[in-house]
Amino acid sequence: MATDTVPSPQRPRKPPLADWPTIKILTPPKGRYSPKTDEWCVSYCSQSVTGRFYGKEPFCRSICIRKVFPHEVKNVVAFKTHRNIGPDGKAKYPLPSEGQPVNVPRILGGKPAEDPDTASSRSTLEAVKYWDEGWYFWTTTSRLAIHEKTDSMMMDLDQQRRQGERWEQRREVWQDYQDHLQKASTSTQPGAEQTQRDGESSRWWGPIVPPRPVPEFRSHSLLVPLPPDIPPFWERIHKLLAPSHKVLGIFRESLASGEQQEFAGRLWEKAWSNEPFILASRTFTKAYERWKDRDLPPDADDGKTGSTTASSNHHHTSHEPINIKRRFAFCIERGWHFALSLSPTERPTVESALPPMASNTDLNDFFASCIAIAAQQVGGQSPISPTPTLDEDDQDIAAPRSRLSDSYPAAFTDFYGLPSNPPCIFKTGDAWPVRTGPEAQRILREARPVCDHPMQDRWPDIGQLICEHLDSRDVEWSSIDPVRFAEAGKEDVSALYLWIGVIPGTLVFEAAKAAAEGCKDILAREGFPDVEVAFRESVVTQSAGPKLLSLDPSVDPVPELRSPFTPTLGIQIAPLGTPYYEGTGAVYLRESSQSDRVFLLTAGHVTRPPPAHRNQLLSRKHGRQARQEIVVLGTNAYTDAINRMMSTIGHDLLSIKTWDEEFERLGPVVEGEAPRRTRARKDYEDLVEKARRRIEEVNEIHDEVTKHWTTPNQRVIGYVVHAPAIAVDDGPKHFTRDWALIDLYRDKIDWDTFQGNKVYVGGKISSADFILKMHPHPEGRSDFKYPPGGLLQVRGIVKDDEIRKSQQLDANGEKCLIVTKNGKTTGATLGRLAGMESFVRRYPENGIKKTSIEIAVYPYSNKDGAFSAPGDSGAIVVDSKGRVVGLLVAGAGATEETDVTYLTPYWWIEEQMKEVFPNCCLYEIVD
Repeated sequence: MATDTVPSPQRPRKPPLADWPTIKILTPPKGRYSPKTDEWCVSYCSQSVTGRFYGKEPFCRSICIRKVFPHEVKNVVAFKTHRNIGPDGKAKYPLPSEGQPVNVPRILGGKPAEDPDTASSRSTLEAVKYWDEGWYFWTTTSRLAIHEKTDSMMMDLDQQRRQGERWEQRREVWQDYQDHLQKASTSTQPGAEQTQRDGESSRWWGPIVPPRPVPEFRSHSLLVPLPPDIPPFWERIHKLLAPSHKVLGIFRESLASGEQQEFAGRLWEKAWSNEPFILASRTFTKAYERWKDRDLPPDADDGKTGSTTASSNHHHTSHEPINIKRRFAFCIERGWHFALSLSPTERPTVESALPPMASNTDLNDFFASCIAIAAQQVGGQSPISPTPTLDEDDQDIAAPRSRLSDSYPAAFTDFYGLPSNPPCIFKTGDAWPVRTGPEAQRILREARPVCDHPMQDRWPDIGQLICEHLDSRDVEWSSIDPVRFAEAGKEDVSALYLWIGVIPGTLVFEAAKAAAEGCKDILAREGFPDVEVAFRESVVTQSAGPKLLSLDPSVDPVPELRSPFTPTLGIQIAPLGTPYYEGTGAVYLRESSQSDRVFLLTAGHVTRPPPAHRNQLLSRKHGRQARQEIVVLGTNAYTDAINRMMSTIGHDLLSIKTWDEEFERLGPVVEGEAPRRTRARKDYEDLVEKARRRIEEVNEIHDEVTKHWTTPNQRVIGYVVHAPAIAVDDGPKHFTRDWALIDLYRDKIDWDTFQGNKVYVGGKISSADFILKMHPHPEGRSDFKYPPGGLLQVRGIVKDDEIRKSQQLDANGEKCLIVTKNGKTTGATLGRLAGMESFVRRYPENGIKKTSIEIAVYPYSNKDGAFSAPGDSGAIVVDSKGRVVGLLVAGAGATEETDVTYLTPYWWIEEQMKEVFPNCCLYEIVD
């Protein structure tokens, strides 16, 4: 039988090169971002009437779904090259903290945090989770987290990682700052004063630097990866996980009920109020009082602060006032243990040196404690007029020499001699001369202001271009100051420099050089190729009962000790709730010429320090809000004022003893003795009598202030009536809106002796030095007179044109406006006002950069030290005629010393104040 055969189908031929290996290339669309949607977010917020009335946080929920594409975590041809590639070929971009296992619930795959003392480095690395290709689920109940999530949508994974590292660094700096505040808040404990002297002075002052860390909202957020899409497997285990789903649903409903949200909101509101600080202060005060009542010996009898235990025949009875024991404890705090630690032969004796009034044991004990405090200060700063010094060895030890000097050898010589000795990262132009040899000393240099440069009129616009260029290169700069430099005491000055400060440790030599070249290109394009550029490391910081006493330096024997307790300008103030944040009062104003209401102007961050208060408007024009009261003399200022009194008495007692010995050595009066011996005997008698009178006067002031000024509540002088939120003005000038008005209580001022707006410029500066330095050039000096009693009357305002183009001449014939101020920390100082504005950069909350324009003041000379220091914020700066120049708001330096002081011009602040109080004016001149 024949059969039909079916032909086999013919196999198609393979295309050419079909068996060759192939490479799959994923090319993303053109442009930086893919047009495909990679994240979806749904946010919902609501607010109740009650919540809005009390300013509570709104009720918020947000859910996001994120798709991570391959090119975001892998190197893809024609896209970009990722760094830090792991063995699996994926980039190591760590998940944010809310996605790490230690912050994820155990039921969702989280793991407990391991003990850092026992965990190995390997387990630590394995515990970190990184972004991977796939889907992610994110949710939060925090309003701040929603804002941060929206901002992160503009960043890739690498940028998000860098932002997280910056936030973590800010948290570490903030913790260091909080440790400093903890030390400051416990400065009243026994022995704390000695510890603070032995340790280095804190670098922190001003409440906005260091910037506050980003609020911790991660605990309200959750980020988990979604499992891959495996429907069959999911269907099979769906029933198995049904009970867990039910538990999670119940748990979520409990969270969504609002009770936890309400509780968290109340906690958050309380944390931002001043109640925790007040509670802590009261608790510490009560505990301290109980300690003194329990531990004081029964024979503690004294009538003066600083005395030791009385002799055995003076016993403390139950009906004696409690302030005797307080004074005894105060003496212990102030260092009496130093005197007790001496052997009987080493202990200073005062019997031969005490004035006649010291006839009883209690008073002798008080004088002995004064000598003990004076002895502690031997070799240190003067108790009345501390002078900054330069310790080259200390600076060498502290400076990170290898990090900077290896790339730029002149890092620690270019700007040596300025108050903080800021290290130079890079400088354009010719190298400056240096001394050579094994024992060669570094050349001291000074900063000189610029008032007559051709670039001055165009500087605001050019400066803005410089700011934008630095930002484009990710330079974390803090200030841009136009300045010239000169060797200390010499006339020759350098070319104009744009002196750019950067956050320490954030700019390397190569990046500084490249940024400087870009700045030079801008300057050359604008027609100023001779202007040079220099980078240095620098930080900008914001500088902080009975009637007040009167002050008349013409008749008061010790005006420098009396002035802290008077309303004279330079008045030292602090918030009652946080008295360890201290600052200075500026000028007095009337609400109107017909009103008896008197205000005191100061910096806003002095009255409402950001670490303790929200940065928001406070206005009590109509009296509906709780009063935030202000005290004269904060915690440290009051302690320092008392110590200066006791130290002054101690120095005078020791001097009296020495003069008495010299007087005895001259022997009795002999007929026909040499006139020189007679004059010497008379001189010693006059010195002893003058010292006795000074001791009596200081003792009288000490009695007054320790009896009526001990507690902060006794030192309240008024309350904050208006304080705008601290911000950079959005007008054309971009000055800092950082001011506040304090409404003074009428019964706290003796208006019969009130001197008004007079700045005390005496004490540290002699009358001759004040005249010669305020008018260093002979032209104009003949018409200038020293203010009576050292009280410079404030009259008038220096306008913008004169600030920028002063006609006054310095000793070298250069145009320069000489200014003065009296601040809490540095007292009366002199400085040189810059004619060209400075650009100042701050990095506050949430990484938002703020650039303001400030008026700069440089130190008068290398020998005169810094113009200001922490605690001087709020002080008013005036010229030799008493005209107001500006309000001191900040300073810049590489250490706690200040190289540049920044002012907000008063003419602009007055415009802002008149928007609130249209008829306010400077307090009238008092003759």
